[in-house]
Amino acid sequence: MIVMKFGGTALQNPGSIKKVISVIKTSLKEDPLVVVSAFGKSTRMLEGLFELCSQGNFEESYEIIDNSFLPLSLSLFEGYMNPKYEADCRKEVIKQIEDLKSYINSSNRKWDLVDRDHILSHGELITSKIIYYILNSEGIKSEWLDAREMIITDEKHRFSQPEFNSSVELVNQKINSCKKDNKLPITQGFIASTPSGLATTLGYEGSDLSATFLGACINASRVELYKTVPGIMTADPNLVTDSRLVRRVSYKYIEKLTFLGSKILHKNAIKPSMEKDIPLWIKNLYEPEETGTLIGGTAYDDFGSEFFVVGHSDGILFSKHVSEINILAESDKISSIFDEWDIANVPIENKIDHIQWFLPDKVSSLEATHRLREIDEFTWNKNVSMIGIIYNSTSGNDLTRMISNIINEHQAKVLATSTSSDMIILVISRNRFKQVYHAVHRMLREHPVAA
Repeated sequence: MIVMKFGGTALQNPGSIKKVISVIKTSLKEDPLVVVSAFGKSTRMLEGLFELCSQGNFEESYEIIDNSFLPLSLSLFEGYMNPKYEADCRKEVIKQIEDLKSYINSSNRKWDLVDRDHILSHGELITSKIIYYILNSEGIKSEWLDAREMIITDEKHRFSQPEFNSSVELVNQKINSCKKDNKLPITQGFIASTPSGLATTLGYEGSDLSATFLGACINASRVELYKTVPGIMTADPNLVTDSRLVRRVSYKYIEKLTFLGSKILHKNAIKPSMEKDIPLWIKNLYEPEETGTLIGGTAYDDFGSEFFVVGHSDGILFSKHVSEINILAESDKISSIFDEWDIANVPIENKIDHIQWFLPDKVSSLEATHRLREIDEFTWNKNVSMIGIIYNSTSGNDLTRMISNIINEHQAKVLATSTSSDMIILVISRNRFKQVYHAVHRMLREHPVAA
């Protein structure tokens, strides 16, 4: 059995959904479990809806539902399936919309993270229902499964963590029932529930984690993550035209990439697959026959000395001056705040008199600075970018020296650095970021032995 997960950008219009259905059809012999995200940008729309409700702007929230969310939901399938199934699908979508309105209209809402997670769950619920009806309309017997009845998490809303021991039996009961009836199971990514049944969410891009977690529960032979990119590239193809596809790589290198703030994969998605040694396959929805990137154990590190990935992120550099004697205690205190708020962070090497972190996600960074300002004095620089070079160190060449030459050539201001045996992190002024990023990638391509 395999897991096939389709992200929001792969579900943003009727054309992309048609492609999703086609890809599922070609994999039916492999007994797939299908996991779907909310259709493109709907999660952000629902997040905005929650913010309006928390401010008491209910009329505006109803307008967004009626004039944006509902029409977009209906546009994904109307005119694209058997009339009977289309009518049933429309009824189901409208029912979900009415449930959402009813929830908002309730007078006993606190508009806290519990309410937020409940509202956001409607994106996945509606999208998965649409996929379910389309598949059945095309003769593929399917079963819609509610992820909230299978994946049990802790009580930490917004950034919930799935609990394997509480979920594995529930997952297998539901999946085995589908298999017994020869039905294709369809469920949602991103959403789950507490032991008491309250909806929870797994953080943005959490559908990746849902897929790998479900894969671990059912001991899948592999987990396929369908996106709208070829796979993992040696650099951001939006910035570098000659970036190359990384075809095979181990879990440990992908962990480092997500550590640097990469959006290609949810930062917690690797762990379930790594613990069960289940291969991950990042594939392009529009070119499913292409290689993509296969992720597995150390046996997948067959790239030789030419492997490298140049990651990047805009964000905030956080610094705090401390005495040498208190450096570990202060570092632990700040780290606990990041953990509490599930804020992505990259610790930079501690110096004798100060500690530093780079916060790669803009939203989380702003949350962090607000939270940290309440308890401690610190300084931060918003106009910075991070460049992270992950490489397979197989030679004695001085890669650090070569990068230093690039920094000097482009007169970039380096604000922080960190190095290890297979990773170099630079935090530089944002105004020189693109020049340095291009030059570092070009150097690694032209002199692969340096990596």
